[in-house]
Amino acid sequence: MPDSQEIYGGFAREEAGARQARGRKGAPLAVHEAWQQAIRAGEPERFADVVDPFTDLRFSIEEVVEGETAVALRIRAEGTHAKEYLGVSATGRRISWDAVAIVHTRGSRVVGMWSQADLYGILQQIR
Repeated sequence: MPDSQEIYGGFAREEAGARQARGRKGAPLAVHEAWQQAIRAGEPERFADVVDPFTDLRFSIEEVVEGETAVALRIRAEGTHAKEYLGVSATGRRISWDAVAIVHTRGSRVVGMWSQADLYGILQQIR
């Protein structure tokens, strides 16, 4: 499995509001980013089901909506289908899909997260 920097290096594009929120200590987006970095560094197997089937996997944050105790992210993912995924053998196809994540925070801690990827869109591309 590639290291976490290679997998998650694509978190680059974001709206102006996300860049401003980054500077506010305890802002939901800043808390989410710190939490994600800690998980990637210490528990890469947590993402293995999504990460392993794709080589050169990249994520980008396309849109951010931030509130007082939550942040919603629209995420774009792109990679090459290199191993079995969702019951479909590797195709070698380069695919992309969207996902949405809502992260709830309390103080400097993540207290809940919900996310949903466009699995139907992925299946349409790999079948």
